[in-house]
This record gives sequence, C-alpha cells and structure tokens, in this order.
Amino acid sequence: MVINETPIKNIQFFFGDKFYLGAKKCYALHRKKEKIFVTEDEVAERINEIAASYHKWPQEIKTYYERHNLMSQLRSDLKEEKIKKFLREKAKITE
Repeated sequence: MVINETPIKNIQFFFGDKFYLGAKKCYALHRKKEKIFVTEDEVAERINEIAASYHKWPQEIKTYYERHNLMSQLRSDLKEEKIKKFLREKAKITE
C-alpha cells in the first residue's frame, strides 16, 4: 500500500523520530478504518477565521480562494490538522 508521505513527514517533525513509524502505521490504518473528512461547515468556519484575521468579509476570502484554486489546499490542510489531532489523541507514548 502506497500512502502520501507528506502528512507523515509533518508528523515526524511534529512528534520526533521515535513516533514516526507508529504514526506511519496509524496513518495507514486511518485510511482503512477511520473516516476522517472535512465538512463544508469546517471549511466555512476556517474561511471566517481567515477573514477575521485580515479584517475582510468571509465572501471576499472565499472568492479569492476559489479564483486562485486554493480551496482544495484549504481542505487538505484542515484534514491534515484533523489527522494530527486524531494521532495525538490515540498516541501511547512509551519509554
């Protein structure tokens, strides 16, 4: 099974080398068992957060993201955040 290594490399940076193999295995399991996805409400919430930080209207930010083909990257970033949160919650760190 081939998986996208980008989230795994980010997890390695975030948690360190000891956690890397466990994260890789857990991420592969996630792709089979866990149904982690991003809802339109979560996308809208993030757009609202971005808009507030730039003192803009949410529709302005959404239009900008759509015109510059950034919506898929936004969804990908949100999904990666959810996967990291999932891994942190499920992690069992042993020494």
